[in-house]
Amino acid sequence: MSRVLVIGSDKPVSQEIGQVLCAANFPMEYAAGYADALHKLRMKSFGVIVTSPDSTVEEDLALLDEMREIRPGVKSIVLARHSTPAEVISALRARVFACFTPPFDSGEIANLACAAASDSEWRDDIQVLSARPGWVSLRVNCRLLTAERLLTFAKELSADLKFVLLC
Repeated sequence: MSRVLVIGSDKPVSQEIGQVLCAANFPMEYAAGYADALHKLRMKSFGVIVTSPDSTVEEDLALLDEMREIRPGVKSIVLARHSTPAEVISALRARVFACFTPPFDSGEIANLACAAASDSEWRDDIQVLSARPGWVSLRVNCRLLTAERLLTFAKELSADLKFVLLC
């Protein structure tokens, strides 16, 4: 079982996620910010990173690039102040594990972090085949966890966006 690093130790939602993980006896640590997260990632192996809820998707994707230079297999759960369909599609293309904007459900995020830490088959589960305004075509592996992940992305996309799923 790999560790989870939660960024934003001073944020209530980050603390709630950490409390749920600790209650489940799941190994986790907090990072004060992005510089601290990169430092901790250089010192220890973490399987999952939960980003700060005060960040933007663009900032989180840039951080994920840096983190994957240190730990190529790290999974990221993005928490962001807001998102646009283009940013969510970028997150899908960057192989982000899940994406959330307010209102945050700490229990859902923590449970997905636990599942992410235990999943080694995630990398090719969701592939963007094409995307344009109002339309996203995905190839998705038929696994329950993949469906849960896909729902997090679908919630972030506008209601009028159409999906084509190939299983």
